[in-house]
Amino acid sequence: MIPILLVGIFLFLNGLIMPFLSERLTKEHLLSNYSAEELAENQKKSSEYDYEGVSYLTSLSLLQSQAKDMVEKDKVPVVGDIVIPSVNIHLPIVKGISQYYLSIGAGEMRPEEKMGVHNYSLASHNFNDDRILFSPLRHINIGDKVYLSDKRNVYVYEVDDKEYVAPTQISVIEEGKKNKITLVTCSMSGKTRLVVTGPLVKTYSWAKTPGNVKDYFLGGRNDR
Repeated sequence: MIPILLVGIFLFLNGLIMPFLSERLTKEHLLSNYSAEELAENQKKSSEYDYEGVSYLTSLSLLQSQAKDMVEKDKVPVVGDIVIPSVNIHLPIVKGISQYYLSIGAGEMRPEEKMGVHNYSLASHNFNDDRILFSPLRHINIGDKVYLSDKRNVYVYEVDDKEYVAPTQISVIEEGKKNKITLVTCSMSGKTRLVVTGPLVKTYSWAKTPGNVKDYFLGGRNDR
């Protein structure tokens, strides 16, 4: 009876700690903390693409990322934000892939990616809690809008496909010629990958972005 009770307490506390740690780590790196010039400079930096070092998200790995962030926060190459109002996603975009970067937000999956140009592919963690990273992506619908910004422009994409693929199907992130977005996260089983795609439908300069759209980036997380 006691072991079962302890497991229940652990799961309850874990359900409280994980969203808190994740949101705290994310907020430190949102676009509102940077100037357009800083984001542009980060885009020019070299970065790491450590696919093999990415593992399942846990409270321990989040704590490790939190500790690392206390030392390396200013070195994180944040290049902008991604916002998906329909599923309450608002995350920083980091140039590169690592366990640390994907604990902060969404990582660019290929070197030399540029918002609004060809296949802009991003990945982040999935966890059994819709408050954490790309976890809510499973609720996205065809026709939903995805917004990206580097504080110079805002790029609007419209979701037109959502599918689960094998982890080996890397063709989904190939550069291609069409201007579109590809969002990738693990399924809950870890055996497949959820891939969401959609074409670029509109681009605004930051100065001419409608106020309600700009508020997505400057107003924090959106209420459902």
